[in-house]
Amino acid sequence: MTVVNKSLLQIKNGRQKVGISFAGLGEMKQNEDGLVFFNKKDPVYFELLEYVFDGPIYNTVVESKQHRMSVTNEKNKSKRKAKLKKIIGGAILGTMVFPGPGTIAGAYAGGRSKDKKKDKNNSVTEDNIQYVKTKKLVEVPGTATLKFRNVTNSEEFSIQIICNSSKNAQLINFKTTKSKSASLVSNYKSNIEQIKEYKELLNLEIINQEEFNKKKVELLDL
Repeated sequence: MTVVNKSLLQIKNGRQKVGISFAGLGEMKQNEDGLVFFNKKDPVYFELLEYVFDGPIYNTVVESKQHRMSVTNEKNKSKRKAKLKKIIGGAILGTMVFPGPGTIAGAYAGGRSKDKKKDKNNSVTEDNIQYVKTKKLVEVPGTATLKFRNVTNSEEFSIQIICNSSKNAQLINFKTTKSKSASLVSNYKSNIEQIKEYKELLNLEIINQEEFNKKKVELLDL
């Protein structure tokens, strides 16, 4: 026996009909003949008559994420440049007044001025935290219905399972067998349609009453 389709099902109701334990979880398998079963050791075979999925259900979820931004005060750069100019200017002035040692003294004077304002003029970088909210759709479990016919006793019944898009993609691969009762109804409707057509032929006098009655008996199996 070759298994061609299988899917793990979470059954909401009707698990007793297919022999599933208390947990409500069971793997449905389908063999090459189109019959499905749940219990591998002592299988009971069913025909899958119908599978109906209610469709995916989505909830809107809002997510909030932190976005960190570092901001530096650009004015401090200009102040540092001004200090550097002051040091260089002090060195030049020292050279003009006292050549040689005056250069060092002038530079030292500018340097002292820098040290005094070092803390005051240090650049400041601040971290600004912004919260960015985004919306997205998240699928939540829905419901699907499977209709079976017990091959042994011909009993027809339905079960409901937890289903989503991923599970639906598995289950649509299972082959379904048309219900005998549904087939009978379909055939009956088809026969009624044919009787109407023959009635029109009778009205148009294309066939006579005797031919119409004979065809009607055949179609209705009277």
